[in-house]
Amino acid sequence: MNQSNPISKNIPLQIWVILILLNLCLILSIVNSEILKKQEVKNPDNRSTTSVLTNPPTPTNSSTVIPKPTFDQEIDTLTENQDRKLFFFSSNPSGKYQIYVFSPGLIPTTQLFGDEFEKIHPKTNPDQTKIAFSAKKNGYWDIYIYDFLTQSEIRVTDTPEYEGSPEWSPDGLYIAFETYKNGNLDIYIKSLEAINQSPIQLTDSIAADYSPAWAPNGREIAFVSTRSGEDEIWLAQLDNVENRFKKISQSPDKNNEHPVWSSNGDFLVWSSDVNGYPTLQKYSYAGENSNTVQVSEGSYPVWLENKIYYIQLEANSNYLSSRKMNDNSVEISSTFIPGQVNGLSVMNLSSAHSLLFKELSTASDRQISNSTNCFQDNNPDKKTYLSELSDIEAPNPYLIGQVSNSFLELKSQVSNSIGWDFLNSLEKAFSPITDPTNPGDDQDWIFTGRAFEFNPLTIYADLVTLVREERNGQIYWRVYLKTRFQDGSQGMPLKQLPWILGTRFSNDPTKYETGGNRIEIPEGYWFDFTSLAQSLGWERQSALSNWKSYFSGARYNQFVCKNGLDWYTAMNEIYPIEALQSPTALPSATITPSITPTIRYYRSPTATLTPTETNIPTRRPTWTPSP
Repeated sequence: MNQSNPISKNIPLQIWVILILLNLCLILSIVNSEILKKQEVKNPDNRSTTSVLTNPPTPTNSSTVIPKPTFDQEIDTLTENQDRKLFFFSSNPSGKYQIYVFSPGLIPTTQLFGDEFEKIHPKTNPDQTKIAFSAKKNGYWDIYIYDFLTQSEIRVTDTPEYEGSPEWSPDGLYIAFETYKNGNLDIYIKSLEAINQSPIQLTDSIAADYSPAWAPNGREIAFVSTRSGEDEIWLAQLDNVENRFKKISQSPDKNNEHPVWSSNGDFLVWSSDVNGYPTLQKYSYAGENSNTVQVSEGSYPVWLENKIYYIQLEANSNYLSSRKMNDNSVEISSTFIPGQVNGLSVMNLSSAHSLLFKELSTASDRQISNSTNCFQDNNPDKKTYLSELSDIEAPNPYLIGQVSNSFLELKSQVSNSIGWDFLNSLEKAFSPITDPTNPGDDQDWIFTGRAFEFNPLTIYADLVTLVREERNGQIYWRVYLKTRFQDGSQGMPLKQLPWILGTRFSNDPTKYETGGNRIEIPEGYWFDFTSLAQSLGWERQSALSNWKSYFSGARYNQFVCKNGLDWYTAMNEIYPIEALQSPTALPSATITPSITPTIRYYRSPTATLTPTETNIPTRRPTWTPSP
């Protein structure tokens, strides 16, 4: 049957035409949209800028090299802060003293000069274009001046005697310095305009005079002198012929050293021991109202503008710090300085010449680390073992293998520096745990294989002298060795009053109670053994609390390579933990004095009693009835 759709019959032909046209328009619109999308993919730069919701561009790798800032731009960056400072100091992190320069947060610690000659006591001139120092370039200590602008160097002195601690006059035309002649330290003044002329002798005392500090007015020089029997601060008034020298400090039995003037010349600052620590003392004088006040802890002060910079001297380390003098607030917190400091100078970073920065920027090979390490782990098995020290005289010539090479390096450097083998004979090296300890020293490092004690007989032979130092309430000893050659080619003159432990046996109650006393500075050239040992990681030990009454308690001859370990951890390297946890205490020697017989010129004979035989009856067994 043939049926037709009634709805299609009722729709006019015009409507069908309209519907067909609308479908064609819709199809053309869709096709056109697809074509536009393909064109946008092929030509992304021709995208419409009127669209609001656009995807962010994807980052791509660029081969364009960003230019680095020029050297002048680096200079501008470093000097844009006018308050930045450049520090020059002499130290011996590698064993020999060199001059290093650094600026906290900007310039790492870098050796100033590339040669290997030892240098001490750096001092910049008033306009901060030159630096004076003492160097051992021809085998003897002489004064040199290096010009940062011309990059040239001149020698100020040329003698076989020691010369050091150069100090500029305010106009920069003269240099005051200390020199060792005829067995004594004295201060001389040298003209830089007539450098070939002989220097002028300022002091001529039988006592030691050293460490000059020129006042800003140019008419006074402060210095350290032992002419009163103690190392005190004195003042030389250059305009006076009579009564030229005036004593400033009044602190006997203390180490007074390193005087320096304030920028305006109203104050004088120096380092002095107070309560067991080096402390800065500020002296102001206005006629009869002069007084001294304590400023801060520290030594080697440098007063620049309204701030004072100084070195904090700890027992086995050094730190740089500074304070503002108007409110005594800390400006630079403690910054570690490697080695033992032997001179400090400060320069404004904005005053430094671009040639100096250029030299420092290309001296990466002269930068040093801030760590001293005596521990050398050369054992691939990571095991701790005792290594025998060849050619060493000691009861047990052993140290653990990780520190034995460092000890031999210390032994070699000391021998080369003083001309004789100081560490060839030791009182102790390693001691087994079964040996008795010193009274009051149950944790003796000599049991760890990381410590040694040099032969105390060198003291009685006058080859070793000790300087007493107090750090944080503890007593330490600085050990100086007498050099073989006393012609100025080895060591330096001593500038501290030594401490003699043996005077406690001099039948003087006062010296017995104090454990000895200070004496005058001995003649000759001496070498700082403690400083070299510290640079190689060997630390000195503090005296025990009983050192005044027990000689061995002074521990002046013991040096330890701790490498950051405590005693128990170090002991556990060579002993099992069970051996350290034994309830039985380690045997200890007694300090109870034994009765010493009094020697008399005549002794009366005493009759000796002859023993008599006593008859003792022999007991016989008795019969016991059985029950």
